[in-house]
Amino acid sequence: MNSDLTDLERSAVNASLSALEKQKSAVVVYASVVGSHMRGLDSRNSDIDLFAIGVENPTTYLLHGDTQDYRDELSYDIGTGVEIKYWSLGALYDALVEDNPTAVEAIQSTNESIHNIHHSEWITVSSLVSSQTNTYQLLHHYRSLATNNYNRYMEGESEVDVKRATIVLDALLRSAYIEDTADLPPLKDGDLVSETKKYGHIPSDLQSLRTGMGNTLPELYYEICEQKSDHTASNTVSFERLTCPDHDSNSIIDAALDRDVAPYESNDYGSGINGELLAPLLEQIAERVWNVESVDNIRVRF
Repeated sequence: MNSDLTDLERSAVNASLSALEKQKSAVVVYASVVGSHMRGLDSRNSDIDLFAIGVENPTTYLLHGDTQDYRDELSYDIGTGVEIKYWSLGALYDALVEDNPTAVEAIQSTNESIHNIHHSEWITVSSLVSSQTNTYQLLHHYRSLATNNYNRYMEGESEVDVKRATIVLDALLRSAYIEDTADLPPLKDGDLVSETKKYGHIPSDLQSLRTGMGNTLPELYYEICEQKSDHTASNTVSFERLTCPDHDSNSIIDAALDRDVAPYESNDYGSGINGELLAPLLEQIAERVWNVESVDNIRVRF
């Protein structure tokens, strides 16, 4: 289980997963921490966000067949808040072949997952995700996340919430990392910042952007992350810290979002996850949960 969780948090996670299995008549075969805990940006009041994959029992599957590809968001409050995003195995398949960012990030974290039945299969699934995901779709997902949060919560404000600032800068750095490398960005924000600071890993025109205080995007992000994790520091950021005097835009974020993204080239960004390779891996997991030799006659949809 993730070593970053406290004993109280571990107990809450275990209790939540047990309650989920009873409610869904399912076996949870995979669960990983996502959100601020996964990023290393959690604070004292942060909920634990989980992404869980379940396999329904054979009777439920026979009764409902293909309709069991649900994606549910459930909430459990057991002393420490635990928020669970629960998908069936069929929903995971659909999401991964669509290069869904939520699914890709969750499976990318297999080595740090907190609940992992049939580890060898999940390692293979994770390798498939890492090698085949069309990262261009993720690039635009992160840019949209940054744009929407910036326009809604930051633009035109003299003081902005430190959490919103980290969300926007995190998404900007992730999109820039993909644009420069065509690879999946590191999950942990500390790794993302260190790689962008040490190796560049962002387009050269973004590397040249600096705030009025002389900070690059990675440096600014690192400072704001440090402020967010400091419980004695202010929970707001002065918009003045984001200004970019050498650019016509109001802020370094404006400047980063206004630029054109490099054009799509399929050979650079990946062709997308191959469903014909993914399906047998997920079928093996279902077979082992149900203790059967084949799921061909149980109408598994992959």
